Order: sequence, then C-alpha cells, then structure tokens
Amino acid sequence: MIDLSKTYYLAHPCTTGGKSIEKNKESERRAFEKLQKHYPGLNVIRPLTLLPEDMEHQEAMLKCFKLLKECDAAIFAGYWMISKGCMMEFAFCVDNGIGVIEISNLFSEVAV
Repeated sequence: MIDLSKTYYLAHPCTTGGKSIEKNKESERRAFEKLQKHYPGLNVIRPLTLLPEDMEHQEAMLKCFKLLKECDAAIFAGYWMISKGCMMEFAFCVDNGIGVIEISNLFSEVAV
C-alpha cells in the first residue's frame, strides 16, 4: 500500500470539524508523526505547514491542487469528509488519477 519511493500529500481539515486552526494543525502533526513512525523516511507534502493561515480559500485550494499534481497519492486524515477543502482535494484526486488512502484504514493491520 505505502511505497517509500513515492510522494504523498497529507490532506487534513484546516478550519472545519468544530476545531480551531491550531487544533487541526496539531491533529495533522500527530497524523504525520504516526506515518513517520510506521514508514520512516516517507516523503510527505503537508499543505497545512506550507500555506499561510490567512490565505483566501480559493487561492489555497489552487495551491493545494498544484501540490497534489506532484504526488503519487493523497493520504486523508482527521474528519476530512466534513471538510469542504478535503472533499475538493478528494474529487481532484479521483478526477486526475491520483491514489487515495484514508489514514484510519492505513493502520488497521496494526490495530489490536
């Protein structure tokens, strides 16, 4: 499923889910750390760490789509299904043949 020779995009809500941007960024950071723990050296693009918080939504999404084009697959984490931006990223992946992985399923093989 995960290939260390590929580049992954970490999709995570920024302003939705009833959480502040800071709490969402913390949740995204934990997801990234979990990925690094299970797949050391995994190449992950993290838009929440790259885009300014005050960027307009439309401009941010255009930058996210540009980043997604550079990736082999996107990993969706957090409550991404209630995020307008994550749903747009998901649709972009489907429309452009970019692989999609949901983090809750990613670690199911290590769950007890």
